[in-house]
Amino acid sequence: MAEQNYQVIVEHGRKAPIWNHYNMVMLPDGTKKAQCKRCGDLLEAAAKRHHESSCKKLKSGDDPNQPILDNSGQIWSYDAALAQEMQMKCVIQVGLPFGHFENPHITNMIKLSLQPRYVGSVSRQTLRRDAIKLWKMAKKDTRQTFLSLPNNVSLTCDIWSAPFGLPQSYICITTHWIVPQS
Repeated sequence: MAEQNYQVIVEHGRKAPIWNHYNMVMLPDGTKKAQCKRCGDLLEAAAKRHHESSCKKLKSGDDPNQPILDNSGQIWSYDAALAQEMQMKCVIQVGLPFGHFENPHITNMIKLSLQPRYVGSVSRQTLRRDAIKLWKMAKKDTRQTFLSLPNNVSLTCDIWSAPFGLPQSYICITTHWIVPQS
C-alpha cells in the first residue's frame, strides 16, 4: 500500500460513480493522483480499468468496508479457528474419518460455494489432535464434577447396536446419585 504520510487528500468535483472507489491525493511534488481506497495504488489515469481488472483487493473479494450479516442480522466475520473446531465436531458427531476434510472436492466445494476465504483442508492429524484435546477436557470436567459431589454415585453401562443393520454400536453410561437418608 502507498505511504499515507506523504500525501494529502484533495477535494474534487467529480461525480462519476467510479470516484466512490478513489481519493484524489496531492503528492509532495504537487502532482495530483487518484488513490484506490481498497489497495492504495496511485493512478494517473485509467481508474476504471484498475477498478475492473487490476485491483488485487477487489479481485480477492475483500472489502473491509462491507460488513456481512448472518441469518439473525448480526455482523458476521469468518473465523478459521471456529471453522476448524466445527470440522472436528462434525467428524466426531457424524462418525466421519479424520481425513474427510482433506478431500480436494470438499475443499473446493467449501471455497467456491460457501466461503471464499477458506484456505484449505485441516489435516487428519490436526483433527485427531483437537479431538483428543476435547476428550481430555471432557474427561477432566466429568472427573471434577464427580469429585465435587457431596454424595455417592453408581455407574451402569449398556451397549446397543445401531438400527437398520448399520455397523456402529453405542455405549451409554448412566449415573445414579445415591443420597443418604439423614
